[in-house]
Amino acid sequence: MAAARNRIVHSFARWTALSALRSGCPVKSRAKIYPLLDALDFNALFDHSLGAIDAASFAIWHRASVDYLSSRSRHDSRLGVGWAAKLVNVYLKTSVYVGGSVVRDL
Repeated sequence: MAAARNRIVHSFARWTALSALRSGCPVKSRAKIYPLLDALDFNALFDHSLGAIDAASFAIWHRASVDYLSSRSRHDSRLGVGWAAKLVNVYLKTSVYVGGSVVRDL
């Protein structure tokens, strides 16, 4: 049951992140955005067996994720740092607020 719920939350969080790009972002393709989001290690935030995560570790994870999205997307489109940060932030907000995911003791 938990695995099915996690898949549903992940799917919905990807969709809301993609939908947040509709106004003004040069990249609006599900085929380009979903693989980028799927490559991020959200498990590093939600897997409680890894122990607590502090604010500095979260900031490092967030920066690396945003840098990854913006650098990977530059080869075939222009997803800047701001849009990459929006993708990560909307995904996380959806996962936590709507999906009930819990970040490791942040």
